[in-house]
Amino acid sequence: AADGVILFDIDGNVTGLNKAGEALFGRSLSDVVGKNMDDLCIERVDLAAFSPKTIDRVDLTVLRPDGTNVPVELAVSEVRVGDELLLYTGLLRDVTARIEAIEESAKFQNVLDTAADGIILMDARSEITSFNKMASTLFGYQPEEVLGQNVRMLVPGSDEDGDGGHVERYVGTHARETEGRRKNGETFPIRFSVSEVKIRGVSVFTGIVSDLSSEKEFLLQIEVEKSLA
Repeated sequence: AADGVILFDIDGNVTGLNKAGEALFGRSLSDVVGKNMDDLCIERVDLAAFSPKTIDRVDLTVLRPDGTNVPVELAVSEVRVGDELLLYTGLLRDVTARIEAIEESAKFQNVLDTAADGIILMDARSEITSFNKMASTLFGYQPEEVLGQNVRMLVPGSDEDGDGGHVERYVGTHARETEGRRKNGETFPIRFSVSEVKIRGVSVFTGIVSDLSSEKEFLLQIEVEKSLA
């Protein structure tokens, strides 16, 4: 959607509004001219904070006549002639989709954090986009330490073919037994499987990591007992 453009006088009263702005406010230009931004938004708009550039933009909630609210981002610039401040111009952007995406991501992360296995979400470049609590426990990294990094920092075997650690080749194959590498450099046996889903046409790869340390130790113990029998 196009951005709204709004004009204010030095007291914060609206003097102009484009069509996109009318759509955001749910009001015509004639309905808003002369009104103060404080009458149109839940939050108080302190235009003085934009002068001189104390802040670049602010998040606001527009109040529509029908009772609905619209979250917007407002960026304000001054219009001056010499040293005289004539008016302010504001750029309004509807951030509903961004807020919904953040909320959806937070809910999804909560689901991931309840999983018993380590879960690593990756993009098409095999860069990590999400990292659940169990993955953090297994590898010893906090999420912020791995986000944006290639998955090969955790699963060196994902780059065993020298292809840069791309995970696409794991998709549709059986889970592989390989090694994980912890933050302290220690390696440990894991089962690693990858699946692909499309979210709004974008590929998201989900890596499931199961720690095989206990299983391997148990099998080794059995072998030792057999050799001593």
